[in-house]
Amino acid sequence: MNAQQQKQLQDIDRLAENMYTSSDHHKREEARQILEGLTTDMKYIDQCSIILQYSTNVYSLMTAATSLRSLVSTFWNSFTSQQSITLSQQILEFIFTKGINV
Repeated sequence: MNAQQQKQLQDIDRLAENMYTSSDHHKREEARQILEGLTTDMKYIDQCSIILQYSTNVYSLMTAATSLRSLVSTFWNSFTSQQSITLSQQILEFIFTKGINV
């Protein structure tokens, strides 16, 4: 993971934590609006996969898994066969390596 991806992961960890745990309504709403973008565009599939692979924050993992489910459901017919296989492998790897601990 490069430095930019690491910074993005830290930002997402912070936002996800705010969205699920902050007592400040404005922080929660701002975080929700920013993270909602992960569910609307296919370009975020790789970012969701990176979150699942590298994050240890349960809120980030939940956000990425939910976003990825939504993206796959919405854009399934847009995937090539290779993309479908790669995505399936990434999801299975996540389940086998982190699933029991999450």
